[in-house]
Amino acid sequence: MRFRRKRAAIAASACVGALTLLLAGCGGSDSEANGGAATPGNAASKPPAPRPVPVQTASHRITWDGDDGRHPVKLEISSLKRGSEADFADVQLSGDLAGSIPYYLTVAYTNVSKEPISQPDLIEDFSLTSADGDKGERIAFMNRGLSSGSEMPSHCESTPSGTMPPGGTAEACVTLMLPKKATPAAISYLSGETRAYSWKVKPGKGADKGRGSSDVLEPHASAQSVWTDSDDREVPVRATLKSVRAGAVSDLSRFSLDADEKKQVPYYVTFEYRNVGRHSVLPSMQNTVTLHGASGQSVPQMMLLHIGGTGVEQCPETVPDTMLRPKGAVTKCTVHLLPKGDKPITVAAESEVPGADQKTWRVPEGI
Repeated sequence: MRFRRKRAAIAASACVGALTLLLAGCGGSDSEANGGAATPGNAASKPPAPRPVPVQTASHRITWDGDDGRHPVKLEISSLKRGSEADFADVQLSGDLAGSIPYYLTVAYTNVSKEPISQPDLIEDFSLTSADGDKGERIAFMNRGLSSGSEMPSHCESTPSGTMPPGGTAEACVTLMLPKKATPAAISYLSGETRAYSWKVKPGKGADKGRGSSDVLEPHASAQSVWTDSDDREVPVRATLKSVRAGAVSDLSRFSLDADEKKQVPYYVTFEYRNVGRHSVLPSMQNTVTLHGASGQSVPQMMLLHIGGTGVEQCPETVPDTMLRPKGAVTKCTVHLLPKGDKPITVAAESEVPGADQKTWRVPEGI
């Protein structure tokens, strides 16, 4: 299960007049909130308190574009807490969120300018990403005050909005859902599309130890995928992640880049593909490669058009004369742009055959 959508899921605590993707129990007794069948002990039992998750201690100074101009603001992580499935026992979760774990992220904003400013609305630009590259699914609660029960979790409260004087601090909180077995790896704030600020999540007490789920491959591991030849016959191809390397935007100087692209950092992803089938296949496997960053970004390869020359010198590739023959191998390198300050976490590759599993590799440490 992977969470790739950028929209926020919605939980509604009122039954009437709400757009619902998640639906809280509405009014009445506990039995009504559970579809008319009371569950013994529900009223008396309470979910365990959320557990603190250690996070890197750091502050980042960003520029906030407010209605009255640009202002410097300092960002810090106040806390990250891991909840439990029981927090949403009385909330009807949509199918892809059922069984997920809520994480409550609280962020502190400090006005470091010399003028009072309206409290920045920055929480929407924060994300939580797992070691597998999953981006936490945001949940927004609507009409919390109309609920007659206590079914909505109250672990994520924010400082009321208002004017912040110079030196003033306020807090905001967001609920983010990750798969049950996911290990949180990084918190990020994405400023526009070109700059990211990150805080490393430290596995330890209160966090799930480990590097992530077992279905994510280690760097340099091989995995078999399926492609089709010109006659639509399936051809097994073994893919091996060889390297992920950071470059410089000057590496792409011979290509036409827009203003935002020039502010980002290129990463070079190299795979070896080996035909282990009986038929020749077109060597276009690199077209499905995506790079996942700590900010939750999923970035496909750049389409760099060039006539003659060697393409990107720092991202060489072996191009066979025609098709990739049985037992033959080819090396392909793709270019992906991430915002400055972002870090790659995983690389994913799709199969050409519909319904085949996506393969995901962890990025080597130290990138």
